[in-house]
Amino acid sequence: MVPAAECVLPAEARLGECPLWSPEAGVLYWVDIDGCSVHEFDPVSGTDSSWPLEGRPGAIALTAQRGCLLVALENGLGWLDMESGEFDPWLVLEERRPGVRLNDGRCDPAGRFWIGGMFVPASAGRFEGMLHRVETDGRFHTIRDEVGVANGLAF
Repeated sequence: MVPAAECVLPAEARLGECPLWSPEAGVLYWVDIDGCSVHEFDPVSGTDSSWPLEGRPGAIALTAQRGCLLVALENGLGWLDMESGEFDPWLVLEERRPGVRLNDGRCDPAGRFWIGGMFVPASAGRFEGMLHRVETDGRFHTIRDEVGVANGLAF
């Protein structure tokens, strides 16, 4: 038997990425990078809610506070309160290289948020991105320099 794919959300995203399932909420979070928004898809109701941002989100992470996501924008991190729609910048990366933005990210089994950076536009042979990690206590580290495109992080 061949599995069949079914479109459950004709989102028409400009650049949809970073799907993140929340078992507690029973929803799928995702980002539209070039659409500058975070989305929440409810598969039971079929509805998709979105929150506009002032920059391009590359990655999101669940937090201990339901209804609040940690968002990696192109130049830093912040908290998105999904009830109020407010975005609270937390960490701005002042020393980032020109043309480099935060891209994809994931939490590891220990709850640490790993985020990769990439040069825009992405091109072969450019290794100007970085790999960062946010500890559960909020400490921020650059783990690796000279990364091409950190994408599809998985643990």
